[in-house]
Amino acid sequence: MRTRAKNRSDLRVRRCARPIERRAGSDSAVLGIHGFTGYPGELAYPADELYRAGWDVRIPRLTGHGTCGDDFRRTGVRDWRRQVRDEWLDLKGRYERVCVLGHSMGGLLALDLARHQPVDSIALMAPAVGVRLPGMRLLKPLSLVIERRPYPWEPDPEYRFFDDRDDDDDAYLGAEYWSWSWIRALAGLLDLQKEVERDLAAIRAPILGIFATQDPVVGNRGADILQTALGDRFRRVDLAQSGHYIPYDPHPGCKERAVEAVIDWFADAGGRRRVD
Repeated sequence: MRTRAKNRSDLRVRRCARPIERRAGSDSAVLGIHGFTGYPGELAYPADELYRAGWDVRIPRLTGHGTCGDDFRRTGVRDWRRQVRDEWLDLKGRYERVCVLGHSMGGLLALDLARHQPVDSIALMAPAVGVRLPGMRLLKPLSLVIERRPYPWEPDPEYRFFDDRDDDDDAYLGAEYWSWSWIRALAGLLDLQKEVERDLAAIRAPILGIFATQDPVVGNRGADILQTALGDRFRRVDLAQSGHYIPYDPHPGCKERAVEAVIDWFADAGGRRRVD
C-alpha cells in the first residue's frame, strides 16, 4: 500500500484530494480549509450546500496532503499558513466579499489568517484551539529525534463520503497518513496554536464556532477560550451527538445543522442567491 516518491513531480494526488471549485456567479466566495492530514473532499458536503445557497466556493488541497506520507513529511505549518494566505489574497482580488470556513486544523489556520487579513466572516467546525494533549510539553523536544510513530487506524464503515473519489482512497490515505502520529508536524501545529491563542483579541471578524460534544480529538476547551477573547464577536453552536468530523458526521442531522448554521452566519456577508 505504501508508496515512495523520489520527488514531487512523481506524486499523484488522490481523487478525493483534488481541489474543489463551485461557481455560482456570485460576488462573494467562501474559502474552505481542511484539517491536519485531511483533504478537500472532507468539505465536499458544505461546499455543495454553500454553492446551492449562492456562494462561490474554493477548497484547496494543503501541500503535502492527499498524496503520500513521504510528501507530507516534507511540509509543515509554515507552508500551510503561507498557502492559506495566498489563497485568500487571490480570492480577495476577484470577489467583493470572502468568508472562511475551517475544520479542525483548518479552523486554526483560519484564525491565524484573520489576525493579519480583513476576513469578512469566519465559521469554524471543531477548531484546533484549546487542545491540551497529555505530555504536550514533551512533544517539541521529542520531535527533534522522532518524526513520526505508528498509530492504530481502521476504516469506519459508518462514515459516508460526499466527494468524487476512487474506491481505495480511504484505505490508501489511512495507510499513508492516519496510521501514524506525526510528531514533528504536531509540534509545529501546537506552537501555532499558542501563538494564535495569545493574539485572538486582534481578530476583528465575526466568528461562528461549531463544537462537537463527543469530540475526542480537539475537545471543547476552545469554545471558552474564543468566547473570553472575542466577546460579542463570537457565537457558539454545540452538537450533542456529533464527533470531530462534523462536515461528514454520520449521526442524523448533525452535519445538516452545522452547515445550515454556517450558511445563516455568512448570510449577512452576501451571497444569498440560491442556485436551483
